[in-house]
Amino acid sequence: MFKKNFKIISFTFFGLALIFAANFAQAATSSFVLSTGQVRVGDVFVAELKLEDLNQKINAMDGLVIFDPAFLQVQDVSTGDSVFKLWPRTPDFTSIEGKIMFTGGVPSGTMGGSIVKVAFLAKKAGQANFYLSDDSILYLNDGKGTKTSAQNQKVALTVLESDGSVPAQNTWQENLTSDKISPKNLIIQLGKDPYTFDGKYFISFFAEDKESGIDHYEVKEGDKDFVTTVSPYILADQSLKSKIFVKAVDKAGNAKTVEFKNTKAFYLQPWFIGLVLIAVIYFIWQKKKKKKTNS
Repeated sequence: MFKKNFKIISFTFFGLALIFAANFAQAATSSFVLSTGQVRVGDVFVAELKLEDLNQKINAMDGLVIFDPAFLQVQDVSTGDSVFKLWPRTPDFTSIEGKIMFTGGVPSGTMGGSIVKVAFLAKKAGQANFYLSDDSILYLNDGKGTKTSAQNQKVALTVLESDGSVPAQNTWQENLTSDKISPKNLIIQLGKDPYTFDGKYFISFFAEDKESGIDHYEVKEGDKDFVTTVSPYILADQSLKSKIFVKAVDKAGNAKTVEFKNTKAFYLQPWFIGLVLIAVIYFIWQKKKKKKTNS
């Protein structure tokens, strides 16, 4: 089932050039690295999609991974440790149609590496195929949004029958259990645009988690409870007087909470405005007093 949590606008993004038309050129090779060499029915294994052999930097990718839903079922998709830092479209998947879709990028460009990690459940014995689709598009970091593609290496995994003598393996759960590190570098930005969200104030946020990956974000305004949401988030308190907290939670349950230091809200506080007025009045009074003394 699609998660449909598309990012309508990525305000910290770098102008993802999806509208430019250009000729395709083979520029990379895609491959999957498996967490285990042998898979049996009932096992959960991790397949890490990588881009390699790039001859030029890319800064964005529209990805589509195809898998055989008769043999495999997606348990989770992680962007932890990905070379892409911004996700206008976080990975969506449907185990009915056998598709995983995503759009990611990095402003400075990358020469390749880990893209996403997929936790698959082996449903039945047989040959389970999965691969990066030819419909996937890479965008070169050339300032023109030039499109390119990857040579896709298909995986034909033989899933063995479970004989019951060995318990089912769950590599993904093992990864989650070993992850004790909270998300890092949680960045929060305040924004306002007359053409977006009816000109209302919003915040956009982003955190990194190289272990299990970010699961979700939560926002708290003032005395209200934390609410699970996505970036960008329209502030309920448009006066900017309430304290704002953002929490990043990874897939292992580790969390990091940061208070947004809203300097704009600080300057709008009545006590601060009063303090400024007092300072101005005092300055004028001192100036007049000095003038009289010199007369």
